[in-house]
Formats: sequence, structure tokens, C-alpha cells
Amino acid sequence: MRFLAYEFFCGKGVETEQDISILSEGFSLLKLIAEGLRRAGNYSAVIMSSSLIETGCRINVDEVIETGGNENFSDFIKEIADEEEIDFVFPIAPDPELVKIVEFLNSRFIETISSESNAIRVAADKFETYKVLKESGIRTPWTDLLLDDTCIHEYPVIVKDRYGISCENLSLINNPGELDTLGDRDNLIVQDYINGVDVSITLFSDGKNAVPISLNKQEISLGGESSYNGGVVPFDHPQKEKAFRSAKMAVQSIKGLKGCIGVDMVIAEEPYVMEINPRVTTSMVALEMASDMNIAESAVNAYMGKLPEVPEFNKKIGFTRYNGVINFEEI
Repeated sequence: MRFLAYEFFCGKGVETEQDISILSEGFSLLKLIAEGLRRAGNYSAVIMSSSLIETGCRINVDEVIETGGNENFSDFIKEIADEEEIDFVFPIAPDPELVKIVEFLNSRFIETISSESNAIRVAADKFETYKVLKESGIRTPWTDLLLDDTCIHEYPVIVKDRYGISCENLSLINNPGELDTLGDRDNLIVQDYINGVDVSITLFSDGKNAVPISLNKQEISLGGESSYNGGVVPFDHPQKEKAFRSAKMAVQSIKGLKGCIGVDMVIAEEPYVMEINPRVTTSMVALEMASDMNIAESAVNAYMGKLPEVPEFNKKIGFTRYNGVINFEEI
């Protein structure tokens, strides 16, 4: 089969400081997927900006298609997919952008290795995800829109961007006075603070059924400016099986989630589902390094209805995110 892999930040290039801080992560994901597709015997092409290529970033694929970074990317992806007779596009992007890309390409009869656009839209919206989880009887912290502080019944609380990724605009708020530092409250949500161990679960889903593959430790610094600093794969915990069951139920509660999925959780006295990432995540890079699993091939198989077995882990991989660079090493 012929695949085209596209990662949002690698395609458009560096424009802001925020772009720089996540470009290393984005390239790690693009490399994971594109090279994994090639190792599985497929034709694999990628889209990369000229500014990224000039930095010396290299990727082992059949073709690298260079862009100036100013293209209308949905149109550009379609154009390349048509020219190269691509069977599937594997898009990697922040959730709001991923929705738009998947909707556009699917409407032009280009198949994407991704969740269905409606499922991505629900998972991208943390408040909508909360409502689905609550309705499905899945343990998740109380969450509401932060229209004003009258909804808050107890401190501390977590405030975060309704559509954010990677701890974007996430703050630990200890008292009402700290709310005044938040500025514009549009698209902010508030939720109970759960004191526990930050983890994620990697799963693969065929749109109806999901299989948990690994429990991953997350290193998160909470405060006025919270940050996601890395993690460890695999991670062990006495409540691992409970966490797996909760993550499986969470993914299956949103019909149409397909391929590789990440579920962020906090394990306290019980596991709490925090949010769902309907896409490839950084911990999956470490997962492939720690096991014999080809993440890209497994995502394609899951999309087509064949769910993977839990792999054998022969290493433990730690990863850190510091000053815009992400590093992986065996520990």
C-alpha cells in the first residue's frame, strides 16, 4: 500500500516560540509513523517544510515532499495524494486541526488512518468528553465551563483549555483570588483536582472495540504554569488492570475512535479518566522502543478491524521534554 504521513508542525514549519517547543515532539511522531509504515513493507512518503529540512532532520522514507510552509495544507495534502496515487493519508495534528484535515480529505474521497471526524470532535472537546464519560458511568472528575466562580464548590481545582493539548493553559488554582490571573475565560473549563499518580494508557481501537496495550507514567508539573515534562514506558501500578478497564470503557464510549488512542488518567484511590487523545501520542514512541511493536502497522491494522496483541516489553524507556527538545533513553 502507498501511504502519505503528515504532521502539522513539521509541515508548516516554525513560526512561533510555541511551535519550537513542540516541533521536536512532532518530528518524533512523524518519524515513528512514516518509518514504521515503510518497515511494514509499504511505500511511505512524508510532507516536511523546507525550514525543517534545513535544520538537518532526516527521516528514512521513500520520498520527502518539501513545502514552503505557507500552503493551504488540506488542499496540498489532497494534491500530493492524487499525484502520488496514495492509498491512505496518516495525519498527525492537534485535535482541532485534525478534525478539519480528516473532514476535508474524507469529503474528497481520500481515506485517512484516523478516527472518524465526529469522534475526534468529541474527544477534542474536554467538556463534551466529560459529558459522554459521565453518562456512560465512567469515573471522571466533576467538570464545568468556567463562566464564573459560582460553580466552584471546593478548592483546589484544575483550570484548563477546553480544546488544549499537552497541558496547554492548565493551572492548579488553590483559592478564588488566583482565578483573577487567568484573564480571558473563553473556552476554559474547571474540574476537581484529583491528587494521585499521573498516567496514560495506550490503546488500539477498531471504532467499536478497544484493547489496552500499555500503562505509561506521566511527569506533569502543576502550578500557575503547568507543563508536561515526559514519562516512562512501561509503568507498573497496583491498579493497572482497573486503569485498563476504565480506559477501554472510555474509548468505547465514543463510537468511531480508531487506530492508536491515548487516555490520560490519574490513579488515586481509584482510576479517574481525565481526557482522551484521538491520535498518536509521544508515549507511543517510547512504547515502540520498549517493545517489539510497530505502532504504525498496528494503527493501520486496528483501523481495518484487526486489533493487536499486547506486546512483550524488553526495555523500559524514559523520555523528557526540556527547552523544546524531547529525548528518549533506556532506564
